[in-house]
Amino acid sequence: MDSISKLTRGVFEVSDLTSHKPPILRKGRIKGGRTYEILTPAERVDVLRERLSESKVESILELALDLPAKQQPAGPPLIDVLHLLLADAETGERLDHLVERFRGQRETIQAALEYLKQRDPNRWNKSCDRLLPFYSDMFAQNLMKGAE
Repeated sequence: MDSISKLTRGVFEVSDLTSHKPPILRKGRIKGGRTYEILTPAERVDVLRERLSESKVESILELALDLPAKQQPAGPPLIDVLHLLLADAETGERLDHLVERFRGQRETIQAALEYLKQRDPNRWNKSCDRLLPFYSDMFAQNLMKGAE
């Protein structure tokens, strides 16, 4: 609890993570105290697949059309998209369709993957190495040509 609280102080509250749907943290108790366990992408993947199914993502974006330009979301929450991508990369799933589905968040996802790889290479190196080639300029150009 203390390490999460220290890392997030001034950015957001721990309750923001537990009330996120699907949850990012699991609450618990040890010897009368509170504990929080951060869920891994693999632990969240089934709920994320349901929540981020193509029809639901499209309905989220359709609702955004009714909002003023300043308030329009760029897509589903970045943490959910990252966890879905990372979980599929860890399990060896096919990634090209998933990457294409979230192409609107391409630059943000690429920056997040590069940060994770640099921040904790022992944990994220393999998954990020599977995903980052999809965000290279060459791959993006091929996608654009295929869309035309």
